Amino acid sequence: MRTVQLSMLLAFAAALAPAQVRAQSNPVFAQPYNYSDADGPGVMTITPLSNASTAYTYQQVQVTLAQGSDRFSGSGVYHEFADDSPSLQPFTLFSFTMFDSRGTAWFFQGRVAPGAPKVGGSASVSYEGGGTYWQVSFPQSQYQWQISQQDAQGPPPTSAITNSTPALQNYWNRVSFSEAIGGTYYATYNSAQGVSSTATWAGSLPSAGTYRIEVFIPRLSSPSSTPRTNAATYIVVDSSGRALTYRLSHNVNSSLWLPLTTVNLGSTYQIILYDQTGEPTGTKSVVANAVRLTRQ
Repeated sequence: MRTVQLSMLLAFAAALAPAQVRAQSNPVFAQPYNYSDADGPGVMTITPLSNASTAYTYQQVQVTLAQGSDRFSGSGVYHEFADDSPSLQPFTLFSFTMFDSRGTAWFFQGRVAPGAPKVGGSASVSYEGGGTYWQVSFPQSQYQWQISQQDAQGPPPTSAITNSTPALQNYWNRVSFSEAIGGTYYATYNSAQGVSSTATWAGSLPSAGTYRIEVFIPRLSSPSSTPRTNAATYIVVDSSGRALTYRLSHNVNSSLWLPLTTVNLGSTYQIILYDQTGEPTGTKSVVANAVRLTRQ
């Protein structure tokens, strides 16, 4: 796929302070995206941190990628040509750096543009694109990546299992919120050391196999609410009985499904959320709403 080279390379921090959310009417940021490169498929989310125009400038984004058992996260910038002039092509340029679980930095650049109409005769248009990426310390070796949009709030795939009734232990508050799956989610304060509260999703599966696991995170229903954790801990028990640990940020600007992992499961599943985050006790909130498992 042909890529667009950005004229300026910027240095990025691994985390950015939350800012005002970009208007959710912008279809470029409908989440998540189906991702693919030479290492296989994955799920990417691109979340804007500002609703400001990108006319003759850039605005910030946070990016996550779940690909197989690997997780990547980072930040960068984007620019929309249409903000400069409505007569320009509707391309959005992206440039961001992500870190894998080993701390290796990868630099991505590329573009996203309107693609083919969505399946089912919908008048809305999906977005797709791609570009190149490379390990920051080895820019001479470049690789191709591609993304295409999938519905975040639409009906889940027919093969998906959604569970929005976690079993709760200890200190959880019930929060009614229309954007939550089932209209309700649960919140608790974080613990720096030790586990005080847990939420567990468990059930049966129609067959053993490889499943993509996603977690639904409702946005803050009030700006005055306790800020969300950046390091929620999840335990997933795989088909061999191993307890696999994953970290996920609950600090989102819009209510959406976030990829957790893709893993082999047997006839049952068990996903456990801990309140232990390593952040100072009581300074962050941890939320539990729904999980979704899709057979691959």
